[in-house]
Amino acid sequence: MITPSIGRVVWYVPPHAPEGEPANDPQPHAALVTYVWSDRMVNLAVFTPNGVNYGVTSATLVQEGDAIPVLGGYAEWMPYQVGQVKKHADPTPTHTVSVSVQGNAWDKNHNHVNAFTRS
Repeated sequence: MITPSIGRVVWYVPPHAPEGEPANDPQPHAALVTYVWSDRMVNLAVFTPNGVNYGVTSATLVQEGDAIPVLGGYAEWMPYQVGQVKKHADPTPTHTVSVSVQGNAWDKNHNHVNAFTRS
């Protein structure tokens, strides 16, 4: 899940075309998050293909794995943003390393220890 914050860019899929715009635009509109209600609800400043802006309040922000609203009227993260989150996800690997010299364990400062953990 990507946590929304003010100023983040998202795509907005309008439920219908704003006045003066072609109906059924196949591309989402660029939008900026202007207020965060929750991880799944935001206010937006949306831009039409002609660069005219309009506001949307309480827009559903679809997170990865959520159902897409059939009638539109929702915001979603751009594929690049989702990819970056996956790329930089921390799998939190843990490694336990034990060094033994003639039956004794030693740390990097040559102090006697039973074992040490490096993460």
